[in-house]
Amino acid sequence: MRCVALARRQKSESSSNGSGPPLEACKFSKQWPNLAAFISQSAWEDGESRVTGTVTFLADAGQVKAALNDRDAGLGCFLSARSFTSLLDVLEAVLGGAPADWRVKADSPRTGAKKKA
Repeated sequence: MRCVALARRQKSESSSNGSGPPLEACKFSKQWPNLAAFISQSAWEDGESRVTGTVTFLADAGQVKAALNDRDAGLGCFLSARSFTSLLDVLEAVLGGAPADWRVKADSPRTGAKKKA
């Protein structure tokens, strides 16, 4: 069994909560363990609480696209690929620490913008 640890990004003062029970082991979580952990893991390896991330998928102009929302760090990242499987592979690599264009979310305390009620 392969051991995986999420790449921890610098945390902002974001306060949304996304804890819940861990995902059941399945083919998806075995093939893309970083992605499965990103959307379901509510604690870091050191036991510190973590807000789960979200992923939004869409298809446009022959590309499959994903918007990663790291609610724990207040960061977002957009990625695309020619196939859904390729996109999942890219997401897995980025969530494992591969370079990507992570940006501070507009509603993050880092930008000075206030969240809409």
